Formats: sequence, C-alpha cells, structure tokens
Amino acid sequence: MLLNLQDIEGEDFIGRLIVADLDGQVAWKDVISDRFEQFDYESGIAMVWHLRNKSNPVRIDPRVSFGAPTVNGVPTWALKGRWDAGESVTDIQEDFGLSEQETQHGLLFEGVDLDDYQRAA
Repeated sequence: MLLNLQDIEGEDFIGRLIVADLDGQVAWKDVISDRFEQFDYESGIAMVWHLRNKSNPVRIDPRVSFGAPTVNGVPTWALKGRWDAGESVTDIQEDFGLSEQETQHGLLFEGVDLDDYQRAA
C-alpha cells in the first residue's frame, strides 16, 4: 500500500510516496506512477504485468507458466531456445501459433538481436 508522505510529514514532502510496510520505504511518485498502468488488477491486487506497456504482448502472470514471462502463454525462454537452435521466426511462430510481431517481441525480451532476423526457414 502506498501513502502520500506529504499527508504524514507535511509540505516538505510533496510528490513523495511511502510504502506502508514495516520498513516504510520511500518511493518517488514520478518514477513509479507510470508503472501502475502496466498492471491488470483483480480485487485491488496487481495480477498481470504487461512489460513495457499494454500493447506489448510480453506479460508476467503468476498463474501462467509459474510466473515466467510469456507471449500468449508461451514462455519467452522457449522462443529463445528455438532461436538459439537455429530456427527462423517463421518456424517458431507457426509452431507456437503466434503472430510474427508476438514472436519478435518475445525474442526481443530475451535479448535476441533481430538484425539476424532474415534467417532462412
């Protein structure tokens, strides 16, 4: 739970948040506020993290693949493993039923340099 530190400490703390736990860690609103929009909430609890933004298909959901980053339920590490084995984006996307864009986002998340992207099928 986040509290506005200004409400507790006064005007000297405008724009600063505090994490309301035992340690009271300070957070900066301008640093973390955009992160709140990256989550889907259920009953007030952040459940799905849309990495980077909601238009990016890479997500972390603790209920899918044990919380590993996934694209439509496919762990991104599996996409990278196939890439590292020499398979093309086309082969990978067809085998997993993903679009080209979804496959590329998953590979980019795993650090693949897609300048090599024109690998033969």
